[in-house]
Amino acid sequence: MFDKIGLVGDDTMNFTVLDMYFVFNIFIIILSLFMFFKTTPDLLKKKEYIYFKMFILTLCFYVVMNTFWTMQEYDVIELPKMLFTVICFLSYGSAIFTAYCFYAFTMTHFEFNTKGGIVDILGLAPFLTGLILLVISLFNGMVFSVSDTIHNVNGPLYILLPVSSFIYFIVITIMAIIKTIKAKTISSRKYAITLIISMAFLIFWVLLDVYFDRITIIPIAVFSVIFFMFISLQQSSIYTDALTQMFNRRKAVEFINDQKDAISEANPLYIFLFDINYFKDINDTYGHSEGDEALIITAEAIKEVFAKHHGFSSRYGGDEFFCAWRNTNEDIEASIIADEVREIIRRKCLELNKPYDLTLSVGIISCTNSKKSFDSYFKEVDNSLYLDKRNYHSIGES
Repeated sequence: MFDKIGLVGDDTMNFTVLDMYFVFNIFIIILSLFMFFKTTPDLLKKKEYIYFKMFILTLCFYVVMNTFWTMQEYDVIELPKMLFTVICFLSYGSAIFTAYCFYAFTMTHFEFNTKGGIVDILGLAPFLTGLILLVISLFNGMVFSVSDTIHNVNGPLYILLPVSSFIYFIVITIMAIIKTIKAKTISSRKYAITLIISMAFLIFWVLLDVYFDRITIIPIAVFSVIFFMFISLQQSSIYTDALTQMFNRRKAVEFINDQKDAISEANPLYIFLFDINYFKDINDTYGHSEGDEALIITAEAIKEVFAKHHGFSSRYGGDEFFCAWRNTNEDIEASIIADEVREIIRRKCLELNKPYDLTLSVGIISCTNSKKSFDSYFKEVDNSLYLDKRNYHSIGES
């Protein structure tokens, strides 16, 4: 990742291989910029969106600096010693920062960061350590120096630079394994396993890179991970709501249509339509950011309860949430599940000291006719929701 180009045991490099290396770098930069401009805020939450785009840009910057480094090392160009020293510094620094951005994105996107600011500060430690070493090395060459012939020379502490990046990959892998073990849903477990496979791929190429003398294959490996994540984000956006990370309306319709053939009097499917009471007042009084927070609290409660009961949950649109559940336990009623959601929301609001009451109205119906369309069932559950909402408002006004 850091200091290389050329094959093991070779003092010279075949120009075809060198040319191929430059072509790969150009290829990585062009496709990375394409992904940068194609990644939009509706794909991700704000924080992870920023980290993902930083990840792409820092990779591009690292590839550019490493390309200039390579051209100087093989005398393709002749740079002043001072300029080449700056390029070495930026190449090493951007490599570590690329690893940090990847770490920050995965910690946020996969919801590993449960400690908030503490994890953010600790996460910066390897990058800051590497940066301090690089600055010190400008004066004493402990990490790197530039010879009078304008070539890079590794210092006695050089190994600490790749170690600084490697720490991020190890931490991500460990967190993904923990996530896999603790995952409450099949989709969450599958997502975590996918990350473990990606990290295993990346770590394999990092270790393989050690066997090369002066050619780095790490940018290609990192780009592959970025590309895989980009494709996954594009695919998940089809069925996922960006704010709440729940399934969306399209997935809800598809789910019910897939379940219809199994519906019968003996095997009913219960569908729920939740709606936040006075949601417009929350937006108008406390701002849309607080409205988003209310939606996230509601979504987390619904996901938790329906995952517990092996049901389906989605954000249908606005402040409406569409869910489905098949009764496999005669001791549980659909209304009890709705009450569980309400109780979790009440508890979360108390813990977060919210200045408003976050309550839900809910429509619930039993689906027993496989011939009915999704629209027909939705109209029924929407009417049920309307009755519950009217009852809620009449009680509040009395």
